[in-house]
Amino acid sequence: MAQIIGRVALSHGPQLYVPPELWPNILRREDAEAEKPGMREETTPEVMERRYAACQEDLDAIHRKVDELNPDVIVIIGDDQRENILADNTPPFVIYVGDEVDASTRVSHYHLGEGLTDTVTNYRVDVALGRSIIDTLLDSGFDPAWSTETRHEQGLGHAFGRPLHTTNADGRYAIVPIMVNTYYPPTSSPKRCVEFGRALAQALNDHDGSQRVLIMASGGLSHMVIDEGIDREFLKAVEAHDLDYMAAMDPGVLVGGTSEIRNWIIAAATSETAGDVIDYQPCYRTLSGVGCAMAFATW
Repeated sequence: MAQIIGRVALSHGPQLYVPPELWPNILRREDAEAEKPGMREETTPEVMERRYAACQEDLDAIHRKVDELNPDVIVIIGDDQRENILADNTPPFVIYVGDEVDASTRVSHYHLGEGLTDTVTNYRVDVALGRSIIDTLLDSGFDPAWSTETRHEQGLGHAFGRPLHTTNADGRYAIVPIMVNTYYPPTSSPKRCVEFGRALAQALNDHDGSQRVLIMASGGLSHMVIDEGIDREFLKAVEAHDLDYMAAMDPGVLVGGTSEIRNWIIAAATSETAGDVIDYQPCYRTLSGVGCAMAFATW
């Protein structure tokens, strides 16, 4: 059986990868939203610089944790934002099982680098493990889609490229990408995400192999408009291993960027123990409360 040696979860918002003086230029929505109380204090250069610096330390901590665990394979759970899961066919879960795959830090509305493919890295895929996961999920009542090719010129979307760039920039660790449709309704309920996480853990346990597997969740927390209440309650559930709370979350709240919390739910449900939240940084970038709440955790 494959051995799950640990889990990490990290945000992937563009604010992690550009200096804070550029934050206000990312998807400005000042015209659409009224100014919110406290935002003038939250969006001073000093506060934004402090939050950016803290996030860089958090990314370094996640990177160190991954290298400390030294996995054979990273099973990475991320959302797809019409990069490879398109409107002509939108399954809830897609497992990529090609021999290799590109991934980029770029995102359609804001990218890191000058060209479309200049931030692309190629990664080895553990095809045997990926196919074994598919077979076991099929036997356990899930019907995941699978693919051996990507549609997008960059390969996998930014939800994969950014955390892999942070933790696996040289491609030393093989990967199994699991794409989750979180953005475009109908989407899987939080309860179904808990069930999927449990089934994924069982699939890894049932695999006829000895790979040491790290599970990585990418995305979240609340954005584009930050809701610290949602975030803090969810992180309490992570630290309490409260899967019942996660399963009962209101799907009407998990929309837009905040929907990426589903990826964290799946990762949490692969564990039987509580998570350790490394940090939470609500990184506001406009007076209307637009930004991305960054969070980082391990299990």
